Amino acid sequence: PEIIDVEDIAQAVEYAHNNAKSGDIVTLSPASASFDKFPNFVARGNFFKEQVNKL
Repeated sequence: PEIIDVEDIAQAVEYAHNNAKSGDIVTLSPASASFDKFPNFVARGNFFKEQVNKL
Protein backbone atom coordinates (compact mmCIF):
# COMPACT_ATOMS: atom_id res chain seq x y z
CA PRO A 1 0.00 0.00 0.00
CA GLU A 2 1.01 3.60 -0.58
CA ILE A 3 1.38 5.81 2.52
CA ILE A 4 1.06 9.56 2.07
CA ASP A 5 1.98 12.22 4.66
CA VAL A 6 -0.30 15.27 4.58
CA GLU A 7 -0.94 18.25 6.86
CA ASP A 8 -4.68 17.80 7.50
CA ILE A 9 -7.76 15.77 6.66
CA ALA A 10 -8.96 18.13 3.94
CA GLN A 11 -5.61 17.79 2.16
CA ALA A 12 -5.75 14.01 2.55
CA VAL A 13 -9.22 13.80 1.03
CA GLU A 14 -8.20 16.04 -1.86
CA TYR A 15 -5.08 13.94 -2.51
CA ALA A 16 -7.07 10.70 -2.42
CA HIS A 17 -9.72 12.12 -4.73
CA ASN A 18 -7.12 13.24 -7.25
CA ASN A 19 -5.06 10.04 -7.16
CA ALA A 20 -7.34 7.09 -6.39
CA LYS A 21 -8.44 4.89 -9.25
CA SER A 22 -11.77 3.13 -9.61
CA GLY A 23 -11.87 0.21 -7.17
CA ASP A 24 -9.25 1.68 -4.79
CA ILE A 25 -9.98 1.80 -1.07
CA VAL A 26 -9.06 4.94 0.87
CA THR A 27 -8.69 4.66 4.65
CA LEU A 28 -8.55 7.45 7.23
CA SER A 29 -5.65 6.48 9.50
CA PRO A 30 -4.37 9.45 11.52
CA ALA A 31 -0.89 9.03 12.98
CA SER A 32 -1.62 11.04 16.12
CA ALA A 33 -4.32 12.60 18.24
CA SER A 34 -5.90 15.77 16.90
CA PHE A 35 -7.23 17.39 20.06
CA ASP A 36 -5.90 20.75 18.84
CA LYS A 37 -8.39 20.60 15.95
CA PHE A 38 -11.22 18.31 17.10
CA PRO A 39 -12.73 17.61 20.54
CA ASN A 40 -12.78 13.84 19.94
CA PHE A 41 -12.46 11.08 17.35
CA VAL A 42 -16.16 11.26 16.49
CA ALA A 43 -15.89 14.91 15.46
CA ARG A 44 -12.76 14.09 13.43
CA GLY A 45 -14.57 11.23 11.68
CA ASN A 46 -17.58 13.41 10.96
CA PHE A 47 -15.31 16.08 9.45
CA PHE A 48 -13.73 13.39 7.24
CA LYS A 49 -17.18 12.30 6.05
CA GLU A 50 -18.15 15.92 5.33
CA GLN A 51 -15.03 16.41 3.22
CA VAL A 52 -15.73 13.23 1.24
CA ASN A 53 -19.37 14.17 0.72
CA LYS A 54 -18.31 17.52 -0.77
CA LEU A 55 -16.62 15.71 -3.68
